[in-house]
Amino acid sequence: RVEAERVEAERVEAERVEAERVEAERVEAERAEAERAEAERAEAERAEAERAEAERAELEAERVEVAKLKLEQLTKDKMELAKRQEEQIQLDKIRQEIEKVESQDYEKETIEEIAELINQEDSVETAEYQTDSTLVEDIVLDVQDEELNEKIEVLASIKAIGDSLDSPLDPVEEHINEDTQNINYFGNNEDISDAESLESICYKPEDYMISVLLENSEEAKTTAEVIRLEFDKIVMIIDYTLNTIYCSVDPNDVDYQKLCSNFITEYKIEKRILSYSEAKTQRIQWRKNQELSHPIGTFVATSSLLTAKGRLPEGVDLTKKISLKGGFDSCVFELIPYSEEIIHKINEHSVPLLELATLTDIPQKYIFSFYNIASNLNLLDTVIELVPQEKEEKKSLFKKLFKK
Repeated sequence: RVEAERVEAERVEAERVEAERVEAERVEAERAEAERAEAERAEAERAEAERAEAERAELEAERVEVAKLKLEQLTKDKMELAKRQEEQIQLDKIRQEIEKVESQDYEKETIEEIAELINQEDSVETAEYQTDSTLVEDIVLDVQDEELNEKIEVLASIKAIGDSLDSPLDPVEEHINEDTQNINYFGNNEDISDAESLESICYKPEDYMISVLLENSEEAKTTAEVIRLEFDKIVMIIDYTLNTIYCSVDPNDVDYQKLCSNFITEYKIEKRILSYSEAKTQRIQWRKNQELSHPIGTFVATSSLLTAKGRLPEGVDLTKKISLKGGFDSCVFELIPYSEEIIHKINEHSVPLLELATLTDIPQKYIFSFYNIASNLNLLDTVIELVPQEKEEKKSLFKKLFKK
């Protein structure tokens, strides 16, 4: 019995020792596994940190490159705007000369008589000089006869702007002449003259693509995500971090103009948030097709004009004074004639929209187009309040406006 007890005790002791050994091996294995997992986690974190840093550096490099390109484009646009303003000044002078000639009602026969008188006058000195496309004569006269001198001066003015009154004007003239403005931007609405005309100058932004564009631009700004929108076959990608909108068609393309002016219900809309790799691929494509990449402000401004066509958003209170925030880029208004004058007048003192049109003697469609862009780009310092849409209240408002 004693021997059996001893053997049993030895067995129990051996089992205990074995159990302790197995437990120690298990603990050691768990420790090794934990160390391995910790090492893998640390390595993964290091790799992720390096990837994030590389992405940040790449994005920063892209941002700097895009900013450089935008700055170059902005400088180019400002130079073009200055050139256009200079051309406008020259064309204003030409128009004055034309009006002067037309007001004196000189016929071709009269001009021929003047030319004959010039050829007969001994004291006439002439010098030839070259204009853009026509060689004209600079006539220096010393004529005692007052009537002849006046006629010669008129003829010199005529020659300075062309060989005849029928000569075509420079294309820039068409750009600044309100009667020949692109109807796609400003429509063909006449200035409001009575309360019944209200409906002809109002539209609901929510019925058009511009509302979708503004909503998703704000979302891209808030979330810093790259948003892809598709309207049937037209694709837009909004990248607020680079202040860029990529559009698969040019804003001057007829399909895009239809997208802006047609009701949004006519289009199937698809929206998707791009992944980092997709956004990166898209930015590479932008570099290859920079003509389809646009600053967000410029793109929204053009889209606003194509949508509004000289109209006002429904519900705007025309009696409210408006003013502008400071520090904005005036290039967003470059498509609007007289935009510099409008900005100057608003900065001079806040005025209601219709009073602004009266003070500047600028057609209302340009004033209203200016308001659409300023409102959509959040450039208004004082938000214009909306008024109830009941017809009776509309009539009451406009009776006050047109009381005179």
